Amino acid sequence: MAWEIAVIVDPAYNPLAVGSLDSDMVLWIVDTPANRAFAAKMRKAAEEIWLPDPICTTFRVEDPNAREQNCLGILDTVEQHHPRMAKLHFVGVHDSEILRSRLREFNFIPFQPHPGKVVFVRPIDSMSNVPHLHLDATSWNTTDDVFESLFTVLGAPTWHGKDFNALDDSIIDDDINSVKVPYILSIRNMKSATSEVRRFVSGLVDFISECEAKGCPVSIQIEDDPQ
Repeated sequence: MAWEIAVIVDPAYNPLAVGSLDSDMVLWIVDTPANRAFAAKMRKAAEEIWLPDPICTTFRVEDPNAREQNCLGILDTVEQHHPRMAKLHFVGVHDSEILRSRLREFNFIPFQPHPGKVVFVRPIDSMSNVPHLHLDATSWNTTDDVFESLFTVLGAPTWHGKDFNALDDSIIDDDINSVKVPYILSIRNMKSATSEVRRFVSGLVDFISECEAKGCPVSIQIEDDPQ
C-alpha cells in the first residue's frame, strides 16, 4: 500500500525489536550487509504475491550511523517514488525538532507514538489535487444500491464483498480497486433516503472516519442534510 511507507535507518534492523510493520507495507531500508540480507528475504517472500510497488528498496548512505541525516536525505527520493504517501514510519531514529521541521515541508505532522518508531501523517486536507468521488443517493432504496454505486466510483471488481471488512481490504490495503486513495467520497441527495440506507450510510461514515483516523488518506462528506 503505497500510501503508507516505512523508512528504516537502523544499520542492523531487527524486526522483532520494534512495533510490527504491516507485511505489505512498502519499506525503504539503509543499505548495509545485515539489512541487505533482510531486504532479500522480503523480496523473496513478495514473489509469491502481486504487489503494485517494490516491497523493499535499499538506499546507500555515506555513514550508516548518521541516522537522522539519512532520514532527512532520503525523503525527497521517497516522495518522488510514492507521491500518494500519507503515513511515514521511521525506524531507527528518535523524534526531534529537526525531523519534524523537515517533515512539515511535506505537510506531515506527528502521529500517535509507536514502540520503536516515529510516525508522521499527512492529513488529506493538506494534500493537493485530491479527487472527489460523487455518489447520488436519489435512487438508493437498499444497502445493495449503496454498495453498487460505491463499487462503481471505486472501480471495484465484481467479486468485491458487500461488507466493511471487504472495504477495509480494498481501501486500506489498496490493491483491489482501480481507484486508489487519496480521495474524498461525497454523497448528495440523502434527504429522501430510506431508513435502511440512512443506517448504512451512517455506518459507512463511521468506517471511513476510522480509516482516516488510522492515517489513510480518505474522507467522506454528506453534501446535504439527510433529515
